[in-house]
Amino acid sequence: MGTMLYTHKQSTDILDTTVLGVDVGGKYRFIVSNGKHFQGNDIYILSVELLKFCEDNNYIYLGIENPGLLSKRNRNTYKALTVIETVSRKYKTNTIRVDPMLTSRICHRCHSISKKTKRIFNVFVCEYCNLTVDSDYNASMNIRQRAIQTLRLQ
Repeated sequence: MGTMLYTHKQSTDILDTTVLGVDVGGKYRFIVSNGKHFQGNDIYILSVELLKFCEDNNYIYLGIENPGLLSKRNRNTYKALTVIETVSRKYKTNTIRVDPMLTSRICHRCHSISKKTKRIFNVFVCEYCNLTVDSDYNASMNIRQRAIQTLRLQ
């Protein structure tokens, strides 16, 4: 029985250290859940840089918003996520699609939903716990948490 508990704890730790969430902030900017930003003029090159980073840092899973669930006005985001998925096939990183709903309005720390999105200069401010962070970073953390939940359910 002790071995089973140890194995379960180990798998939880592995997910916590091998899953990275990414939010596409604008046309040429990727923000990942460890705080790193990727910015440039070409989505393909940014995707390669992101996936090389994942491979170099032993991230096995990359949580992304499900492109099929995005509204049509998010054309650039859809294109970027599709390119990330395509490029990921060349690397040792698997993409995990998650529901994008409310990722920018849920506080990644206290998990409350902000009624108003207080996005002043791309800053997220939680109405409940007063967390103040980059709004794209907050979304990437929520995407990461959803990817981990998806993997645990499999």
